[in-house]
Amino acid sequence: KDDIEFEEVERAMIGLGFERKMKLSVWKLLSAILNLGNIIFEEDSSIKTADACKIQNREQAKVVADLLQVDQKDLEESLTTRSINTGSWGGRSDISVYLTVTQAEFARDSLAKALYSNLFDWVVDVINKTIAPSATAPTEMSTGVLDIYGFEIMETNSFEQFCINFW
Repeated sequence: KDDIEFEEVERAMIGLGFERKMKLSVWKLLSAILNLGNIIFEEDSSIKTADACKIQNREQAKVVADLLQVDQKDLEESLTTRSINTGSWGGRSDISVYLTVTQAEFARDSLAKALYSNLFDWVVDVINKTIAPSATAPTEMSTGVLDIYGFEIMETNSFEQFCINFW
């Protein structure tokens, strides 16, 4: 059943003007988003700072970095630290602060949500451009998109719920 639905989505994307390269980018980005959720953090006892963390499964970070076409080290650093700017324009400096496991999980989930949101907006934009009336074909067309993410009333919406709502 999944393979049939995938083929239907592929045909719809072609019909909406998605070129091969665009479709591949969508699948890579969706894969990166889903794989981000598999990154696990643990306390890093090698760092003397209290509650610092590191990525437990670095091979998963490599998968995500490859899909996003970013440096793995940069991705790992962005998920486990944050930069704080101190001082004024004359004596400004940047300080890196290690994140706790909870903070790193929040950073990971925030990145996934931001990537998904931007992808969603881009897909809607491509669709809108495709169905926009032109001078040669002034027929009015429209499409409706129902976004039910967060429709459920839950104490917390997890990444898993985000993925369920996506499908």
